[in-house]
Amino acid sequence: VLDGIHHNLGKRKFMILSEEEAGFYTNFDVFGATVKDKYPARAMGDAVNAGNCYAAGLYTACVFHCMRVAEYGLRKLASNRTLRVKITKNKKPCPIEYSTWQDVITAIQNKIKKIRQRPVGPTREAELQFLSSAADHCDYMKEIWRNEVSHTRRFYKKEEALAVIGRVKEFVTVIGEHK
Repeated sequence: VLDGIHHNLGKRKFMILSEEEAGFYTNFDVFGATVKDKYPARAMGDAVNAGNCYAAGLYTACVFHCMRVAEYGLRKLASNRTLRVKITKNKKPCPIEYSTWQDVITAIQNKIKKIRQRPVGPTREAELQFLSSAADHCDYMKEIWRNEVSHTRRFYKKEEALAVIGRVKEFVTVIGEHK
């Protein structure tokens, strides 16, 4: 019996997680309750995978999944009915899910230009503040992480992956909570 157990265990691999790492493993709240409540269920899969990859020490994979979570935020931002951001390719409407990050960022920047032409007031200022911040977040994430991880330009370390989790959490929370 003991030989059978040893033989069976010899064919398996085990992973021991630190307390910090265990907190990320199968954690549905890595990016906060907003992702669960305000985003499609598919976003939850990437959120959990980001945490699992971080826990397992797969930091580049963690950043990859974080960028997928951020993309859900980007799409949510672009599809906000109040903002009415329009994505076009070759002067024709383009569905958000087939647009690039740059297409969406450009559309948001175009919306900001239109808002700046409105009369000064609290609504205009609130929209400018929100959209400008969101566009900056998107551009920052695209240049610093999304392009790098998607085009296999670099690998990420633990501290970097944790910083990406924090930044994406902030972004998807702000976008998810915006009215």
